[in-house]
Amino acid sequence: FFKKTKMKLPQKRMIYHFYVSNEWDTSITNKMHFACLKKYAHIFNEVIICLSIDDIEDKEKIKNVELFFLDLGLSPNITFKIIENSYLRDAETFYNEIVLKLGDYDGLTFFAHNKGTTNLRTMAIDEVSKWITSLYYFSLEYVDEMTYLLTDGREMSYGPLLVAVDYNELPEIFDDGTSKYDFIDRANVLLGKNKYFYMGTFFWLNTLTINDYIKKNNIEIPQLSDRWYAENFCANIYPLGFAFSHNGKYSVNYLNGGVDIDTLINHIATESEKNAFEEFNKSIING
Repeated sequence: FFKKTKMKLPQKRMIYHFYVSNEWDTSITNKMHFACLKKYAHIFNEVIICLSIDDIEDKEKIKNVELFFLDLGLSPNITFKIIENSYLRDAETFYNEIVLKLGDYDGLTFFAHNKGTTNLRTMAIDEVSKWITSLYYFSLEYVDEMTYLLTDGREMSYGPLLVAVDYNELPEIFDDGTSKYDFIDRANVLLGKNKYFYMGTFFWLNTLTINDYIKKNNIEIPQLSDRWYAENFCANIYPLGFAFSHNGKYSVNYLNGGVDIDTLINHIATESEKNAFEEFNKSIING
């Protein structure tokens, strides 16, 4: 259904937050990110890379990272911004480079970051790898679908691993003994107003449409408050009906207590699509 045409298509921009650790070039998770970026580099007309580093005076390291990104085949229309790492992490980049500039960007804007560095402390590498590759695959593999939904479809966001919480469908007691009401109290703190999120914080936005929606509905943009600001931004601005994922599907009542990526993928992909993703995942890991 989503066929390529010869008409002029919207600008596609990527704003990427990259934390530069001391092991930035040897980290297994970063290697996966680099491989995925190289695979989908052709999609973007413009790229803004925000390098978050503990020591902004480390010019040699910054130069090496910039040269590495330049070798990935990304758009020549690329800009590097150097920022000091903070407790807000990628949320600060999202706020400064997207939220404060919603009315400035034409076309469609993709936000991503080098997810997974800290997850290896609590998760197995195969779980983290599938999380990383699924974020790229289900953001960028079906780019024609995304383009249609955020233009002709008049939706506002599109991304992988979309999760919604329906309080009416919660059990009275969870398997771990948590009561429904304790869960709701916790969710009211952790989640955005409309109780959904793109787990992993990769997503596309039609920023001009969002900006127009904010103005027409007199919505007050939340202040930057914590490192989960970007994950909750969409839910704080508009209802779930304007947030899409592949095939228009999402998972219900799934919070990342177990981070079962297979469950989330099963909700949005057909059997043949899941097989194609598994091949992609293997190719990234083997590479």
